Amino acid sequence: MSCNPVIDLANKACGPCLGELWAEVQKEIISRMKCYLFLNSQYRNLIERQKTDLKDTAKDLRKRADARIAATNAANVHSSKVSELLMKRIPNILSAIEAAAKLHEEMAGSGLCSAGKIQQFCLLGTKVFDAQDLAKEAIDDAGKISDDDLIRPADIVAVKEQDIKVGDIPLSISKNLGRIFDFVKEDQCRVVGVYGVGGVGKSTLIKLVNNEFYRDLRGFDVVLFLSISNNAGRLQVSAIQRHIAERLGKESLLENKNLSDADRAKHLVSALLHEYPKFIVFLDDVWRKFDVQQIGIPSPRESPFHGKLILSSRLESVCRDMEAENFLFQVNRLDRDEASKLFCKQLLPAALESVTKPEVKDHVRAVIDKCEKLPLALCVIGKAAKNLKSGDEWHSFRRRMEESLSNIEDVEELMLQKLKISYDLLDPPEPLQRCLLYCALFPEDYSIKIDQLAKYWAAEGFLPSSYCRSSDDRRGETFRLCRLLEDANLLEFGGSESDVSLHDEIHRMALWIASQSHQDQQSEQVEEIFVVRAGSGEEDNEGDVEYFNKNATRISLMRSCIEEELLPDSPPDCPILSTLLLQDNHQLVKLPIEFFHGMPALKVLDISNTRIRELPLADGDLACLQYLNLRGTGITRLPIQLRFLKELRHLDLSMTYSLVSIPAGIFLDLSHLEVLDLYNSHYGKWRSREEDDAGDGEAAVNELTRLTKLQELAVMVQSMRVAEEITESRILKKSIRSLTIEYGEGEDEFIYISDFWPLLNLEELAVHSCYRLSKVFLGDVKRDKNKSRQWRPPAPETTKMRVLTLAVLSNLAEIVVPPAFRTDSYLKSLRELNIEGCPKLRNLSWIQLLERLEKLKVSDCQFMEELVEEEKKEVAFKELKFIFLSELPWLENISYETEFPSLESISVQDCPNLWKLPFRPDYTAANLRQIAGDEEWWNNLQWPGENLRLTLEHFFRVL
Repeated sequence: MSCNPVIDLANKACGPCLGELWAEVQKEIISRMKCYLFLNSQYRNLIERQKTDLKDTAKDLRKRADARIAATNAANVHSSKVSELLMKRIPNILSAIEAAAKLHEEMAGSGLCSAGKIQQFCLLGTKVFDAQDLAKEAIDDAGKISDDDLIRPADIVAVKEQDIKVGDIPLSISKNLGRIFDFVKEDQCRVVGVYGVGGVGKSTLIKLVNNEFYRDLRGFDVVLFLSISNNAGRLQVSAIQRHIAERLGKESLLENKNLSDADRAKHLVSALLHEYPKFIVFLDDVWRKFDVQQIGIPSPRESPFHGKLILSSRLESVCRDMEAENFLFQVNRLDRDEASKLFCKQLLPAALESVTKPEVKDHVRAVIDKCEKLPLALCVIGKAAKNLKSGDEWHSFRRRMEESLSNIEDVEELMLQKLKISYDLLDPPEPLQRCLLYCALFPEDYSIKIDQLAKYWAAEGFLPSSYCRSSDDRRGETFRLCRLLEDANLLEFGGSESDVSLHDEIHRMALWIASQSHQDQQSEQVEEIFVVRAGSGEEDNEGDVEYFNKNATRISLMRSCIEEELLPDSPPDCPILSTLLLQDNHQLVKLPIEFFHGMPALKVLDISNTRIRELPLADGDLACLQYLNLRGTGITRLPIQLRFLKELRHLDLSMTYSLVSIPAGIFLDLSHLEVLDLYNSHYGKWRSREEDDAGDGEAAVNELTRLTKLQELAVMVQSMRVAEEITESRILKKSIRSLTIEYGEGEDEFIYISDFWPLLNLEELAVHSCYRLSKVFLGDVKRDKNKSRQWRPPAPETTKMRVLTLAVLSNLAEIVVPPAFRTDSYLKSLRELNIEGCPKLRNLSWIQLLERLEKLKVSDCQFMEELVEEEKKEVAFKELKFIFLSELPWLENISYETEFPSLESISVQDCPNLWKLPFRPDYTAANLRQIAGDEEWWNNLQWPGENLRLTLEHFFRVL
C-alpha cells in the first residue's frame, strides 16, 4: 500500500500504472487550482512584484555591464549571457506575465464552477507557476554572472594598418621590404633585428612590413605592433600590456586588481601560444635588452614557438642581445643623390627653383650635409627652408643652423637641436609652438584626437575667441593649426585625418624644449615647463617621484598607473599650473582632500576613465577652470561647490554610469557654460517645470534653460514631459545634440518622431527601456484629437539627425511610416540605425528609404524574419557601408538581391536560419573588405552561382 491515499484510490480504480499517473495529474490540477484560488485576491500584487524584480535585475545588469565597458575603455558589447537575459528571456517573461495578467482581468468575477471555467483556471494557475519559476531562474542566473563575464570583447582585428606618410618614403627604404620578408619566410627565423641611427627610417620600414601583412596575413593569426620607446630609460610594462590585452580582447585582465604585471603577462603569453599561435609581433624603438615575457609576449625559446618577433633599435648590440644575431638588417643613411631629392621634395616651387642658382648651391649643399643624410632631419629641415629664395636667405639659414649645432658633442642632443631649428622657425610662432609642445603631453606614438585638442586648446587660450565661438569653429581652427604643423613635418595625421601623432624624435624634442634642465641652460625667460609621465608603468612609480613641480605649467600623468598613495598628502603647490591630465588611470579611486587647493591657475582638468567616486572641491578651488572632464568615472554625486566654477565652459559627464545625483541649483551660476555632455550617463532624474516646487534636491531642467551661452547638450530624460520642455525652450532646442528617452514602465504606448522636429541640431536620438511602448511613428502622421500638433517638418537641409537607436523595447511591435516619408522625412540625414532588443518586430522594410544610411546594426530581435521584405524600384542602400546582425534566430533573409555599391563590412553572428546573402550573382564587391561570421554558417550558405562564392570567399573572416 502506498502512503498516499489519492494513489491508493486511483490504483483500485485504474490499476497500478495508470492509477499512479492519473493521481499525479489530479494532484497537479488541484495544486494549480488552489494556487489560483489563493492568489486570486493577491494576484495583481504578486505579478507587479515579479515585474519590478525582473526590471530591477535587467537595469542592474545593464548598469554593471556598461560600467565594466567604461572601466575597460573598450568598444565592447554585452556578453552573450547578459544579452540573452536582457534581450530575450526577461522581455519574454515580462510578456508572459502580462498575458497572464490580461487573462486574470478577463476572468475576474467569474465563479469557480461556472461552465467551461475549470480549464481556464488550471491554465491560469499554470501560467502563474511558470512565470514565477522563470522569473526566479532568470534573477538567479543574473546574480551568477561574474564581473569577468559581463562583457564580451569586440571581435579582434588580426592586424591594424600603421599610418605612414607615403610621399616621404625614400626608395631605398621601400626596397628593403623584400629582405625582411626573406627572413620571415625562413622556418628557423624567430627574431629579426632592424638597426640604425635615430631618424634613419627604421620605424618607417617595419611599419611598411606591418602594412604588407594588413593586405595579406600570409597564414598568420594575429599581427601586433608595439611601441617600446625609452620612457626615462624604463620599460612601460603596464602600457604595453594594455595595448596587447585590448588587441587580443582580454580587457578583463586589465581591471583585475589582484593581478600583478607578472601575472597579467602570463595570461597574455598563454593567449598568444594557445589562441593565436602563429603571431607576428613588431617591437619598435627598443633601447635595451628586456625579457619579452615581461610584457606578455612568448619568449622565442618557448616550445612550441610558431611566432616571429621583428624589432627595431638604434644599436646592433641590442638586437643581438634580443636573440636576432642570425637575422640582422641595418638601415643605412641615404646616399647624397637620394638625400638631395628628399630635401628638395619639401621645398615650394620658388625655393626649388632657387637651388640651381650659383649663389645658392653651396648653401643648400651645406644644409643637406648638416642633416647627415637622415630622412627625418631632411624632411623637417627641408620644410623649414621651403620658402627661401635668395642667396642671402639661404646664407642666413645656413649660418643659423651651423651656430645652433656648434659646440654640441652629445649625439642625441645634436639630433634634437637640428629638429629644433624647424620649431624655432614656425610661423607664426604663437600659438604654433605652444600647440606642438602641448602634443608632447600625450604618450609616445599616441593617436591624439583633433577634437580633444580643440577642447584643450580652447581652454588654454590658444584659439582666438573672436572667431572661434562655436565648437565647430574651434575644431576647424585646431585642424588648420595641425595642418600648419604637418606642413613643417613636425606633426603627422592619421589615416582618418581625425587624429594626429608625433614622431618619436619630435616627441623627445618637444619634451626636451619644455624640460626644466633645458630651459635652465637658456638665456631667455622660462615660459613652459612640463612634467610628463604619460604612459609610464607601475615600475616607474616606485621610489620618490616628484610629479608636482612648483614651476610646472603643465603636468601629464595620463596612463601612468598612478594611485592615491602616490599622490602627495599635502596639497601640491603649483601656482602657475594650467593643465593637469590624469585620465586613463584605472587604479585611481580617490583624490586627496584639498588636492586642488594649490592650483589657482588651472584651466584644464581631465580625470576621465578613472575610478574616482567623488571630486574633492572646496569653496574657492579651481576658480579659473574652463574644462572639466569626468567621463567614464565612478562619480556618484556632483559636489555643490561645482557651482562656484564660474569660468567653466565645458563639463563632460558622459559615460558616468554611477551618477545618481545632481544637486538643485548647481547650474545657476555657471553662466559661461557652453558644453554639458551627459551622453550615455545614467543620470536622468531631471525635474519638470511642474515638479520644480517639489524640492527633492535634484536639478530641474529649468536650470538648463538659463544657460544663455550653452551650445552643446547631451542628456537623458526619464519623462516625456521633460522632453517636451526641452523642445519648447529656445536655448535647449538649439543646443541639444543627443537625447535619450528612458521612461521605464510608465508614460505613453506611442512615440512620435515628429515631436522632436523643433530640435534642429539634434544629431542622435535614442529610445531605450520604454516597456509599454508599442508603436513608433516616424513621420508626420495623424493623431487623435488629444495629441494633435501643428508643427511642420523643417527643410531637409536644417535637419542633422545622424543616429537613431531603438533598444530594449519589449512591446514594440510596429514602426509606422507615413506615405510622405520619402520626401519630407526628418530622418533624411540619418547615417546610423541601431535596433536592439525589440523581440516583437518582424521586419524593417522602411530602412530602404534611408538614402544616406551608412551603418545598420540589428541584434536580439527574436522574431525578426527579414529586414526588407519588398523591393524598391530604385537602387537602395547606396551609401550603406557596415551591416551588423546578431542574435536573430528567425532571420531568413536580409533583403532582395541588390548592388550595395558602398558596402565595406557585413558581420553575422547567431543567425542560424540566414542561409543566403543579399548580393546579385554579378556582385563585384568593389568596396568590400570583410564578411565576418561563424565558419559553420559560412559553409552552409546557399549561392545563386559559383562565381559569387568565389568572389566573396576571399573576404570571409571567422568571428
